[in-house]
Amino acid sequence: MGKRNGYILNSYSYKRKQQSKVFGIVVVLILIGIGYYFFQHRFDMKIQSARLYFYDSSKQELVPNNRKISLSGQTEKIVKILIDELSTPPENENLQTFIPSYGRISDVTLNDGVCELVLEGDMVSDSIHTVSEEAAAVYSIVNTLTELENIQKVKLSINGNKSPYFKQYISIADPLVRLSGQLPNGKLVRLFYYYYPSDSYITKNKEIPSSEDSQDLIYSIVNQLMIGFKDIPEITNFFPSDVSINNVEIQNGCANIDLSAEFRRFLYGATEELCLINTIVLSVTELPDVNRVKILIDGKETDTIGGHTDSFVPYKRWYGYSLESDCIYYYVLKLNQHHFYTPVFKETKKDENSHLVIKILNRLLDGPSAKLRELDITTGIPSGTKLTSAIPEENGILSVNIEIELSKFLNAQQEENFLEQIILTITENTAFNKINLYFNGETLEALPFGTEINNPLSRRNE
Repeated sequence: MGKRNGYILNSYSYKRKQQSKVFGIVVVLILIGIGYYFFQHRFDMKIQSARLYFYDSSKQELVPNNRKISLSGQTEKIVKILIDELSTPPENENLQTFIPSYGRISDVTLNDGVCELVLEGDMVSDSIHTVSEEAAAVYSIVNTLTELENIQKVKLSINGNKSPYFKQYISIADPLVRLSGQLPNGKLVRLFYYYYPSDSYITKNKEIPSSEDSQDLIYSIVNQLMIGFKDIPEITNFFPSDVSINNVEIQNGCANIDLSAEFRRFLYGATEELCLINTIVLSVTELPDVNRVKILIDGKETDTIGGHTDSFVPYKRWYGYSLESDCIYYYVLKLNQHHFYTPVFKETKKDENSHLVIKILNRLLDGPSAKLRELDITTGIPSGTKLTSAIPEENGILSVNIEIELSKFLNAQQEENFLEQIILTITENTAFNKINLYFNGETLEALPFGTEINNPLSRRNE
């Protein structure tokens, strides 16, 4: 009987211990759950209004706009809602947005004050065309989010995109802090490309981020050459994939461009190698303080790029071409609504500089040959235009007087083509770097469709 009571007592004690153990486990789990909840919601916040940033196109700057919006919860959730709010600009104000309403965000994380956003490709609006507009898209996000007290920086990335740029101008390689000054603006530079169907170079002014530092400009120029014209696949740059720029230096007029090791992957022939070199050299030497280009790979000199050229000596303009008997004439090539200028080599007898200018201008005014027209190469110079005089002035200026029927200009684009052809052709072939242009013996402030004549006209990207 005693043993049975002992068993009963021991059983009761055992149950009490088991219940205490279970209770302890439950308490621990509850505490863990509470801790996890507070850890997950440690950045929860509550706001009654938000300060959103939109683009003022008239001032080309970001403008804050206060919007009443009651939000509470995790910061990640609030971030997504705020970016969605950015897709709707204020009504009745001169403000716009470059955040599309259909854009998607893949992921939002917050760590040590850095908000990392992974955006889908549709967040990059097709309406972005300039440096300022791309900067407005990026910094409207950055400035809006850094208004939140627990976000100091914003790291953006585009899902599936290896490029360090949001679209093509603004780098998103590193976390960005809020922009307190003016938006970055653009600068037009002349870039050269190779057009495969006509086996010729083409050139066009294109915008890059503005800078007072020529080394920064060269960096942007080469990057734009790598990007190329995505909507015109026949415009080829021949850059191997994944090439990046390590460094750029200018020494005594020579631009030393150090490219990454991927540049060694060049697998084309001699013609393509020549085209690749010239697109770089022609574009970079449009800057006034650069007349030669040397290409390095991972900081070291290389004997050749693809096995067909000598890379030890810096390249000059028109590397591989003989200009002893040829002059270069610029005509117009229209591709997918873009107007490019294409250089054409023509044999031209060279003697005194002033006589050479007259020969060149007269041949340019005659227009392209029938063979060139078959390649859709045209001119912006109205028919019947004649050269009256070409007189050298001081400081490398050439005064040109032409006889022309101004009524033959059909639109502003033709006016621009006309001016560009004259400027490019003269400055490419002679020592003249500026042109005073007169029409029927008179100075004009603008052509009929409003294209300004800012004498002296200049080619260089100064």
